[in-house]
Amino acid sequence: MPLLSLRHLRRCRYAGRILVSLPIRRLSSSSSSTRPNQAKISSVLTEEEEEAAAQIKSALFKARKGSVEDLVRSLGAECSEIWLTSSVADSLMGRFGDDWKSALGFFQWAQSRGVGYAHTPYACNRMIDLLGKMRQIDRMWDLLSDMHCKGLVTVQTVAKSIRRLAGARKWKDAIVLFDKLEEMGLERNTETMNVLLDALCKEKKVELAREAFLVLSPHIAPDAYTFNIFVHGWCSIRKIDEAMWTIEEMKKQGFPPTVITYTAVLEAYCKQKNFRRVYELLDSMSSQGCHPNVITYTMIMTSLVKCEMFEEALGVSHRMKSSGCKADTLFYNSLINLFGKAGHLFEASQVFRVEMPMNGVPRNLVT
Repeated sequence: MPLLSLRHLRRCRYAGRILVSLPIRRLSSSSSSTRPNQAKISSVLTEEEEEAAAQIKSALFKARKGSVEDLVRSLGAECSEIWLTSSVADSLMGRFGDDWKSALGFFQWAQSRGVGYAHTPYACNRMIDLLGKMRQIDRMWDLLSDMHCKGLVTVQTVAKSIRRLAGARKWKDAIVLFDKLEEMGLERNTETMNVLLDALCKEKKVELAREAFLVLSPHIAPDAYTFNIFVHGWCSIRKIDEAMWTIEEMKKQGFPPTVITYTAVLEAYCKQKNFRRVYELLDSMSSQGCHPNVITYTMIMTSLVKCEMFEEALGVSHRMKSSGCKADTLFYNSLINLFGKAGHLFEASQVFRVEMPMNGVPRNLVT
């Protein structure tokens, strides 16, 4: 039964691709394979596999100005004797950069090889992601439907698809795809809900994300990450009061805000140059036992320096040191920049030559 029914979220038309309901491997939210940031496949190719990869790339290069079909034909003419392995295919799929046409030509040719080779979920997800990134949305839908028929769709596949749909401003299609998860054999749970909400908020469609959440929340429990998504989302569209209200709701639900939560709000205040509220929130955090970290202090100090409020910025550095928070390279870079812009070159030199080595903090090229 649809949770995000179109009568709840204003009428929206599905993208014109019907995903037939065939059995699909169900992945629980606790499975590591469902995590959106799953590591890329990395394997060392044998010498023979490297030669095969080079031959494939050469065939693609010769037909690079043609259509996808031309690329497939070029591969068929020059690489028919190659024994294609998953290692070679996965390696190549990671080398195409933004060249979606070459990637798709190779993908379709490899798929047509028949017995002896089948695309891995990594190769399929990589192709989905690349097509979405390059706004080849119709082709992405076609591939998603094909993957569904073959039982290759995972939560990671859906996560990539939803993010790319949102990035292409097809927000309602992203919502409808989420609503069809159970038809695709996947769960609508906290993890997948967060993927949808995060994608919408990152595209600044926070109001739409809230509408979706209000419909979903009676059926799917939020977690701390859900609320952090909204805090960052509201801050990104400069609705800090909404972000603070979200933090209060977060507390009521039993999720203590973290320094990451508050840093998003502090950054929003800094962008507004509302440093009075910055100091008030810092005091409130400390009273709650949620102490700012070096990232928080560095961000505030950098913002003050941009406004040429050098004394206030130096005060933030003193506040950090007195709190026992350990400085890192980025903090010291910002502190050196502060002294330099304020005309205190001796102090800047002391930080570089004495304080950083004394505290065991490495320098980088920026330093």
